[in-house]
Amino acid sequence: MKKELIYFGAEWCGPCKTIKPQLLAANLPIRYVDVDMSPQMASHYGIRNIPTIVLIMNGEAAKRIVGESITVETVKQLLN
Repeated sequence: MKKELIYFGAEWCGPCKTIKPQLLAANLPIRYVDVDMSPQMASHYGIRNIPTIVLIMNGEAAKRIVGESITVETVKQLLN
């Protein structure tokens, strides 16, 4: 079963500025998408709030974490 994590955020987003560096420091396998640069992708996955992390399993959105509930630990739990 193929798993992929996609992080949706934006440069102007306050919580994104806090969370993204933590995720980068943890060296997690996450694809980062700026919603302003890729609005079609954000729309495809139904992104209404940022930051949002979507777990893709076999090409389908399976789970998501939104907002300040995103931590390194919650993201690691998605991968397990």
